[in-house]
Amino acid sequence: MSSEVTDTDREARWPRLVFQGLLAVLMLIPVTLPVPVLRVLVHERFGVSEFETSLFMSVNMLGAVLAAPLLGALADRWGQRKRILLWALLLDSLCFFLLMSPVSFPVFMGVRFVEGAAHITALSMLLSIASTSVPSEHRGRALGLVGAGLLLGVALGAPIGGWLGHSDPLRPLLAGGFLLLVTMGLATVFLQDSDLRE
Repeated sequence: MSSEVTDTDREARWPRLVFQGLLAVLMLIPVTLPVPVLRVLVHERFGVSEFETSLFMSVNMLGAVLAAPLLGALADRWGQRKRILLWALLLDSLCFFLLMSPVSFPVFMGVRFVEGAAHITALSMLLSIASTSVPSEHRGRALGLVGAGLLLGVALGAPIGGWLGHSDPLRPLLAGGFLLLVTMGLATVFLQDSDLRE
C-alpha cells in the first residue's frame, strides 16, 4: 500500500517539475534576446566604445554576483521564496522597459545592473524551490529539469532576438519585459512553495 502511495505521489510531482522547467525557459529567453542587436542597441544608440558596449553584457552579471548571496540569505531568514521570486520578476520586467527609455548611458547601465540583480534573484528562488519540491533522493531530476530549461531558454533567446530586432533594436527589450510579466503571472497562479520556516 505504501509503495502505491509513493508511486502516485511521484507521478503527481511530474507536472510540478515540468512547470518549473518551463519557468526556467521563460526566465532565460529575455537574457539573450538583446544579444543579436547589441551593437545597434548600445554602440550606435549611445555612441560609446566597443569596450563600453561589451560592458552591457557584463554589468548585469556584476549585479547578479552581488545580489545572489544577499537575497539568498534573505530567503533563508524570511522563508517567502515565491514572494521574492514574483517581486524580482516584476522588477526585472520594469528594468527591461526602462532600458528602452531615452536615458543617459550611465543611467542605462545602472538599470542594467539592477536588472541583473533582479534576474538572478528570481532564478535563485526558482532553483531553491525546485530543490525542495521533491524528496532528497529525487532532487537531481528536479534540478536537471530546471537546468535543461535554463539551457533551452538561452538557446532560444538569441535567434528570437535577432528576428525581433531586425527592424527595431528595441523590440527584443519590449518582448523580454512582456515575457517576464507573463512568467510572473504563471508563477503567481501555478508555482507551489512551502515556507522554509515551517
